Amino acid sequence: MMADYVLRLFHPVKTGGAFLADITEDAKGWRRTTRLQGGFWQGSFTVEGELADLQTWFYDRLGCHLVEVVGGQTTWEGLVYEVELTHRGVKRRRSLDLMQNAVRATYSMWEGHTALTDWQINSAAINRYGRKEELLSLTAMNQTAAQTQATTTLNGAAWPWPRAVGWEPESHDKTSLTVNVCGYVFCANWRYASQAFSWQDGTATIGLSAWITEIAAADLTEFLSLGWARANTLSVQKYITQPCRVWDHFNDLVKLGDSSGNLWRLYVGAGRRLYYEQAATAPALYLRRGELFTAAGAPAAVSPFTVLPCVVRDQEYPGTHTESGSLLSDPRDFLTDEVEVGADGRISLRTALWSEADLLESQAEARQRQLDWLRDYWDRAAELDLERRRAEWRATHPIWEPPPF
Repeated sequence: MMADYVLRLFHPVKTGGAFLADITEDAKGWRRTTRLQGGFWQGSFTVEGELADLQTWFYDRLGCHLVEVVGGQTTWEGLVYEVELTHRGVKRRRSLDLMQNAVRATYSMWEGHTALTDWQINSAAINRYGRKEELLSLTAMNQTAAQTQATTTLNGAAWPWPRAVGWEPESHDKTSLTVNVCGYVFCANWRYASQAFSWQDGTATIGLSAWITEIAAADLTEFLSLGWARANTLSVQKYITQPCRVWDHFNDLVKLGDSSGNLWRLYVGAGRRLYYEQAATAPALYLRRGELFTAAGAPAAVSPFTVLPCVVRDQEYPGTHTESGSLLSDPRDFLTDEVEVGADGRISLRTALWSEADLLESQAEARQRQLDWLRDYWDRAAELDLERRRAEWRATHPIWEPPPF
């Protein structure tokens, strides 16, 4: 059966982003999530094949740009963030999460004051993967010792070199590759907000949308550009008291809402664009008979791949009572915090109350579907092998019936 989507792989954004391959058929068990806060979030798939092919993925495709397309529309995008190769029972991992190619340190001097070292950087790694910063917090040492510690850390982590994860003897005869991808919002936490290291006038204030725009322009242009920042004039102080990663700081700002108590959201969409806006509280989708529609009486359901976090109205919920103080005015409505869609089109909608137990159960179900697919694959492979052997026997022994093998 043809997939309802197309997965396209491109060279990394940092090296030009040229088209590399259509991997729709190669990416087995493709699943991905999109969040209300953050936008395109995480995805994963497995790749099968000969060891040489899997090693190409393992060594050459980390950091590559991946795009999911449905009907000519980009419905998800991110970068290859982690690859894990299992061969002869040994698992090896290459991960951008373990990379730090720009390192500096804060250190405490005996007088009780703190200071910062210069950035220690690996330019070649930055040109290949992008700048990913790490700030060490050290105590009771001088500048020379702190600088040495920053350099040592850089030397060991500037590149996402393969790291052995472990060995499982029962997997000795299996060779497999797992690929994890992340939305470009993850790159927003690769940088510390540059204002963190330069105090400004403690009385200066700035509107939230202007502050987000200013930080994004200063620190995020390597991977992201601003789509829009809708006007939110709620004022905050224009400084950061402690070194803080950009996305972490943005999260704190978004939680403030606005002066009227409205909910706001910040997310990365198609084209690696950052959007800041008030979250809509009117229903955008309608749920009935286990499917989602764009209107209460719409005749055709929407494609699961085009669904984004939004307010959904459950048309089959009988309740009519709304509690005072509710974010949503209709008890049939719920705000989706995360949307997950799999290669088979199965979709899950999760609210902010989705528990860890629910998530683990969902992951177990996904794993079972993967095992069912693999079992069916090997059953079909065995049947094809049996037919091949019978054909070979008949070709060389035309007067004898083939053995049962």
